[in-house]
Amino acid sequence: MECRKLWILAVVFIIAIVTGCSVTQFMADMSTTPAIAEDTSENYQVIYGYNKYQLLKSKKDAKGNEKYIVRIFDDENNVIHERSYPVSRVAPSVTELDNDILRITLGVGTGLNYTHFFDRKN
Repeated sequence: MECRKLWILAVVFIIAIVTGCSVTQFMADMSTTPAIAEDTSENYQVIYGYNKYQLLKSKKDAKGNEKYIVRIFDDENNVIHERSYPVSRVAPSVTELDNDILRITLGVGTGLNYTHFFDRKN
């Protein structure tokens, strides 16, 4: 019985270390990525922003609606594409697949998602 308790404690300890290390590495990656200037509008909150794209969340309007906004920038930091998504349980994620190819994924909470691809040059 004592061995079983030690085994459970060891497994919990390993999970805590692995989870902590992955979060630490993720935060280190986030801090080394150069960010674009944050939006100073009082209507939006910047969730994250990089040189090529930015994810914003709007403040609630008079009807209580919110939305996520994905902005994609060209090399001179001009907005070349902007699309809004309804606020659901999962925020859209933007992933850089290639130097100029971005994948925008919007999960619907059931393991299914909508995926859009965007080529910054074309």
